[in-house]
Amino acid sequence: MNIKDKEIKRITKKYKAGRLEPREDLPEDLKVAIRTFMEQVIIMEEYDTDFINGEYMANLIKSFSKYPEYSLFTYDLVKTILGKTLKE
Repeated sequence: MNIKDKEIKRITKKYKAGRLEPREDLPEDLKVAIRTFMEQVIIMEEYDTDFINGEYMANLIKSFSKYPEYSLFTYDLVKTILGKTLKE
């Protein structure tokens, strides 16, 4: 098991135990998008798959992109997703 897999397991375990939640200061639609995404991560982990349905990732990005204060996070997220498919 690599470091990434261990980190995903650690995060999903904390989330499932209720010890990890979206921050209270986030807009409600962001909280919903994060929770929905995390539920899919848990499913991915439980069924040992390597992917999440793109719809959930798109909804997460769409929700974050509505808020300029999260533009750097949105950029990093998109860059992470597309990073291996793009070149400079």
